[in-house]
Amino acid sequence: MKLHLRGWQILLLIMALMVSIGINVGALGRAVADSIAGNRQMAISPIARPDPEISHQVNQTVIREIERAAFRSRALAILAEDKSAIADAIFELSPEYGFQPAQIMALVEIESGGDPRAISHTGDYGLMQVNLHTWQRELGLDRHRILETKYNLRSGLEILRRYHREAGDFWIAVHRYNNGYRGTDQKYLQKAIRAIRRRP
Repeated sequence: MKLHLRGWQILLLIMALMVSIGINVGALGRAVADSIAGNRQMAISPIARPDPEISHQVNQTVIREIERAAFRSRALAILAEDKSAIADAIFELSPEYGFQPAQIMALVEIESGGDPRAISHTGDYGLMQVNLHTWQRELGLDRHRILETKYNLRSGLEILRRYHREAGDFWIAVHRYNNGYRGTDQKYLQKAIRAIRRRP
């Protein structure tokens, strides 16, 4: 038995086949296009049963995507918990050092993107990107704890407070925090100003 279908019916059939059994419709597609262009009817033979191997591969792909979705859900929950703890720590510690939480949140955002495990190629660690080479001896920092959220925040806040006390100006302190005394690049400061002004 042969089916005589119009062009739009053939296209719908092709889409259904792709979804259900994943067949290669390249050649069939070209035939459909030729048929539609010539306004001719096209004869389609009955479709054979799906290959068991293809069905197995499709099933494995579906299972893999379900596992991926479940993992993503768990991972996002853990990451959200992690970010919540960071926000709480910033809110708690910032006033102890004389700063507003919004100010420090903005610095954390531009320094590390909020990643407590961030390590730069220049030896800057954690949320506040504390440079161990510069500050380990002066502040007596424990390099084994430098990636701990609160330890890193306290270290960065102490550095920023020292610059602030010395300069008497928050923005100069922010500039020195990133550039030190020799830096003249104003891009970081402008970035910090924009980030802080965005904070509630």
